[in-house]
Amino acid sequence: MDSMKDIIDTLLEKRKLEKNYDYLRLENIKEHMLGLKCLNSDFEEEYYLLVDFSSTSDDEWHDLYYSFEKSLEEIDDMFPIAVMGFKDRKQEKEVYNKLFKETTKAADKRKLKERFESKISIYVDISKLIELEYEDDINYLENHVIVDGNNLDGNVYNISLYEINKLFNVTGNDLFGKNVRSGIPRNSTANKLKSSFKSYILVYLYNELISKVSKETIDFEELYGLKEDTMMYNCPELFWFCHNGITIFSYDEGEIIETRNTIKLNPNKVSVINGAQTLTNFFNCLDDMMEEVPNTLIDKLEEKLFTEEDIKDILNDSAKKIIVKTIIINGPEKYVSPITYGLNTQIPVKNEDIISNSEEIREINKYLKYGQIEILKPGQISTYKYSCGVLDYVKKYEMCMDEPGTSKNFSKKDLNKTIEKSIETIKEDKYNIIKKLVLLFELEEWWNNSKNERKGIINLNDSVEENLLKYGKNYFFSYYLNEQKNSIYDDDFLGFFSNFIFDMKKISNENDIPINDSTFKKNDFYIKYKTTDENILGKNHREPDSEKLTVNILNELKKYLNEDLNKTDKKFIHKMNSDISKYFEDRNIGIRFFRIIKTDNKKCREAFPFSSSVFTEIYMMNEDFSDDKYKEYKDSSFCNQVKSDFPLFVLDYE
Repeated sequence: MDSMKDIIDTLLEKRKLEKNYDYLRLENIKEHMLGLKCLNSDFEEEYYLLVDFSSTSDDEWHDLYYSFEKSLEEIDDMFPIAVMGFKDRKQEKEVYNKLFKETTKAADKRKLKERFESKISIYVDISKLIELEYEDDINYLENHVIVDGNNLDGNVYNISLYEINKLFNVTGNDLFGKNVRSGIPRNSTANKLKSSFKSYILVYLYNELISKVSKETIDFEELYGLKEDTMMYNCPELFWFCHNGITIFSYDEGEIIETRNTIKLNPNKVSVINGAQTLTNFFNCLDDMMEEVPNTLIDKLEEKLFTEEDIKDILNDSAKKIIVKTIIINGPEKYVSPITYGLNTQIPVKNEDIISNSEEIREINKYLKYGQIEILKPGQISTYKYSCGVLDYVKKYEMCMDEPGTSKNFSKKDLNKTIEKSIETIKEDKYNIIKKLVLLFELEEWWNNSKNERKGIINLNDSVEENLLKYGKNYFFSYYLNEQKNSIYDDDFLGFFSNFIFDMKKISNENDIPINDSTFKKNDFYIKYKTTDENILGKNHREPDSEKLTVNILNELKKYLNEDLNKTDKKFIHKMNSDISKYFEDRNIGIRFFRIIKTDNKKCREAFPFSSSVFTEIYMMNEDFSDDKYKEYKDSSFCNQVKSDFPLFVLDYE
């Protein structure tokens, strides 16, 4: 399979992998699929699963994709990186759209979408040079300079989006690899751009249609909300005046090949350093319209003079009519960064955007990947399990360093200083910091999906508890990192949150410290918690008062839980953890950590889980996969949890 060889060669170059690699033996492997174990530039193992759609027909795509998914699940514990090969971006869209249409369940559609967003795309139909046509043979602006002995040439052309798509189609998002951001993430700005581009395309479509059919037969205002002023101000001819244009930096050695009205560029040696938002959103918009518009429009046209293919051809031709100011710079690669930062003004570049593309972040990411974590620049999609932006990273870092107030009230002027500090900390204590970050990502996922659970365990008539719920997130995250060290079960998040409410109230009452929004913007209250004498929080560290669990106490607890359950919606049975904790607190029984097994008519509801730290310890402690780095069983978290003693309550729901 020559195309698979091309995919492998491109992957090795793109990811800077060693050329010596091993094949993985997989049970569900099929033709056009391959598993690889590779060494990266730091001689660490990485696992990739490849699938080649470029050499297949559309009737094979469904089975091939779901076999690929099965194989990914088979080696899930290796954290494989998904790689898909296509002819070009156009085929990638065709594969995705076909799979999306054939997928019926919402959860499966969501998983498909996430897979296509996070995988690595490799296009095999890529020439050494791509030829772009421009409008005429006269450049209205040229600039040729020498900087420190280096030639920098800049020329401005009028080029259609259709021509520029020749580059985009064979490179995909790699075309923006050296931009300060990779396109634009999903937000209101991106939606506004797509809405604007849709208007330009619809106006072109309308004008083409009315050249063959009567205006009265097409009501674009009713169909698409296209009003008269929109028609006037969104004709394709105005696009040139309304948009800043696109800047392409060519860092190929040698001069650019140019003829009377064409220019040839090496797609592997160019980057769009300004205009990523224009290209990605225009062609994403056009792709969506190619799927949606033809079928619905044909049904509305009274005169059947057009087929669906005719409509698609017109939509596609709209890109030929939209001309953009295109600056093409030719020069050494080292000038890409300073120029891209200066150019991105349509959506202003923030300091954190610049830092996200810096050597410092690349260095941090080298360490974070041991926890399957990656810091991203705006619009970038990660191939790892956890990802975040620069600001989110430094805030999590501050939580790891027991400074939740700094995290909540973080000042961007301290961004560079904090990044530098975090590099030094990770170098000194890599395993501990990465473990804490992984725990925070898992805790954050729970936090984002547990609003009702958290509200269900507090007294909303108590202003202190309400403020802890509203403003205490960063404090709770640092509290959790500290407290989970004393517990063999680090994923009982609701239990930790219940304890957090109890402890913070106790410290507040003992020290007469008010709890409000301002409390959590400083570290003082957290320092008070950390330095509180064991007499106040001593029960965190004592052996559980199991001897106090008499028959009478347990019968009373059963009655208490049944009465509480009858008062609440049955869906809040997860409140049992906090209800039991509250019962013990009210009776001064020092049982802080315990586990619950829930059964329905004596049948177990769920598996009894081990803490996630059991497994993260394995893959983070032994990053080079050498036998002598693994812990002995007797020293492991797994052994600790297997041998641990703790109160266990079986709650049977009839």
